[in-house]
Amino acid sequence: MFSLPNLEKLDVSNNRGLNGTIPEIITAMQSLEHLYLHNTSMCGTLPLGLFDLINLQMLSLNSSSFSGTLPDDFAKLSNAEQIQPVDNNFTGTIPEGFGLLSYLRKLELYGNLLTGTVPEAICNRTGEAFYDINFLTADCTNEVSCDC
Repeated sequence: MFSLPNLEKLDVSNNRGLNGTIPEIITAMQSLEHLYLHNTSMCGTLPLGLFDLINLQMLSLNSSSFSGTLPDDFAKLSNAEQIQPVDNNFTGTIPEGFGLLSYLRKLELYGNLLTGTVPEAICNRTGEAFYDINFLTADCTNEVSCDC
């Protein structure tokens, strides 16, 4: 097996021939800042090791077949600026942990099977420690309430 501990950007997007789950080797890429897995045939739940990538700024999972819940472990991605799990099969509620990400500017959650409300921790981010989220999208239907 190979290791790329200094890799900062991994882009395997727009590759429908790429299937299966996120390989554990990605979770060992501790310098990773940008991870693009959108528009693939990848599926399954997100590995918990993904949330140990503390340098990650951009996570794009759009238009794939990922599933399961969005874990509170997203709060560990302290440098995240953009998180896009759009158009997948994620279920459950929107994690409070997104509201703890001080650099988060873009959060796209639509096209999933999420329920509940957008957490107040996301809506009420204030203070010098937080950037404004200038782009938040979710499916505000009967399943998700948007009180922001």
